[in-house]
Amino acid sequence: RKGDKEAAKALLRPVLETIGRSPLLAEFADLLIGVGEAETAATLLKRAIAVDSEDRDLVRHLVRAYAALGDTTALAALGQAYLGKQPMLAADALAAFRKLDSESPHIAFLHGQALWDADKAVEAIDAFVDAAEMATERDLNLMTGAGEALVNLRAPDLALRYLRRAVELDFTNPERHTYSYFFNFLNECDWPARADYIARLTRLGEAKIAADDPDFRMNPSLWVFLAAERDLIYRSANHFARHTFPRTSPPPPAPTGADPDRPIRLGYLSAFLSNHHIGYSLQGIVRAHDRGQVKVHLYSQTRDDKIQAELKRHAYVFRPIDGKTPEAIAQMIAADGIDILVDLDGYVNGANGLLTLKVASLRAAPVQMLYHNYVGPTGTGFVDYVIADRELFDAHDDAGYRERLIRLPPCYYPAAPLPKSDVRTERRSWGLPETGVVFCNFGHFYKVEPTSFDAWMRILTRVPGSVLWMNHWDTPQAVANLRKEAQARGVDPARLVFSALADKPLHLARLGLADLFLDTFVYASGVTSLDVLWGGIPVLTVRGSTFARRVGASLNAGIGMEDMTCADPAGFEELAVALAVDRPRLASIKARLAANLRTHPLFDQARLTRNLERAYRAAFRRYIDGKPPESFELAS
Repeated sequence: RKGDKEAAKALLRPVLETIGRSPLLAEFADLLIGVGEAETAATLLKRAIAVDSEDRDLVRHLVRAYAALGDTTALAALGQAYLGKQPMLAADALAAFRKLDSESPHIAFLHGQALWDADKAVEAIDAFVDAAEMATERDLNLMTGAGEALVNLRAPDLALRYLRRAVELDFTNPERHTYSYFFNFLNECDWPARADYIARLTRLGEAKIAADDPDFRMNPSLWVFLAAERDLIYRSANHFARHTFPRTSPPPPAPTGADPDRPIRLGYLSAFLSNHHIGYSLQGIVRAHDRGQVKVHLYSQTRDDKIQAELKRHAYVFRPIDGKTPEAIAQMIAADGIDILVDLDGYVNGANGLLTLKVASLRAAPVQMLYHNYVGPTGTGFVDYVIADRELFDAHDDAGYRERLIRLPPCYYPAAPLPKSDVRTERRSWGLPETGVVFCNFGHFYKVEPTSFDAWMRILTRVPGSVLWMNHWDTPQAVANLRKEAQARGVDPARLVFSALADKPLHLARLGLADLFLDTFVYASGVTSLDVLWGGIPVLTVRGSTFARRVGASLNAGIGMEDMTCADPAGFEELAVALAVDRPRLASIKARLAANLRTHPLFDQARLTRNLERAYRAAFRRYIDGKPPESFELAS
């Protein structure tokens, strides 16, 4: 304290040999740093940390020592060593680096990751913004990564700024056109910008696919969100698969004399067999499977939640796939002797690196299927079947898919019954008029596009006093754009009523305040429509040209409401207006829907499971008989 550092050193020197792993080591290191012996302090601390790397106090003092030395290399290494293990220690080291050198976008990005892992969301957002702002054209992967992180941190406006910047700087690179960019960009409902973007990307995709460019690999499912027609979806899937997955050999022949009627060893593969709509939907199926017919094996990442616990309770076996490579997962599945592997993720969960499809590409099981989350074409030679129904698959799809198609009766979707809500609510609580027709659509804005919106606005114009009720999704820019588009079509913007999200019981209760759900045309509602149907509101939809445009038709077939599926937008508009002005007719349809909820298959997971077991048995029998996969439709 008197400033005599040399005398202090003389007093400290005899202690160097004995301090070892003393509880006083951290305090001693502080004294060394204070007298200019930061290097000695670092040496002592590293020696102690080598024995106990989890001692946070020692690591924090080592950060101080490196900072005193100005050793950014050591700080970066220390931060990366603790990233994902001790996030606050990683954050401390990387923050110290940034005080010495504030110009590194890579370190700012890692700092953001560490803060995010430590649940320091506000600070993490600042760090990711710094990283994206410093990133140059040489750092576009980092800029895209920062944008993706900002999406997950619920900073969509900031995320879109950097995702869009990366796209415009590198438009021809498919890696820039991510799910996060698509959803956040399309969610804004900036339709002139949307039209320009889709036209540019479609021209690029058509040219690259026609030239068979191996570097142009854009996730095929993204074309669905871009309103691509089915031919482009088929070709993009074939192109992507050809240049992404290794060539695979056909499955080995079944053993001679194998019994086609023995219990099937069935594997369900998904990263999300937990508190996710895939895990939620699969609960009833796993519970309903006949253990004399199938032995259910589940392969997924582990999560400590009630849904996964329920799945584990009813499965024959649950295998965790956390941290495993596709090769290791495929070997595990093969070792379990799985006969039929069902991939529940497909291309839609591309953010996970297409893990499940990579496993299937290694021919983990002799029969491999795609079901539930993505039922579009994969373009691969290793997915033998895709499971859906006659509404989703028409004759064109038999020619366009490389896979063989299984059509279940009457609907493929694993819709789980929802709890009955005893919550009470009223129209004025949601800003709705006490009288007048309430049309609704609670889907995400990325599904709303001009064709659907044009029809909705014409309906409002023809039904005086009616309103359109939607979620606002915490996206003020989208709300402003939709109000502007309504006004441009001669509709008072106040007739668009936007509400906050509601938890499931309250949402199910408030559905009864609406009269009719108006579906979107390019990408029909799925889970949203299930809620609405369960809430007793008819879903008016259009049977489009691609599987994604026909989901509403499939759900209506499952609930016996086929008359609510229209052939084209003109018919959609006419029926909506007719029901709105004929309240007795609409009431009769609602009463029929309420009765059908108790008698029709859509929410009957036990009946769906029996149909799935019939499909699995038919495909397994073909394999045992030495026959190639073949499309088929199950009888009702």
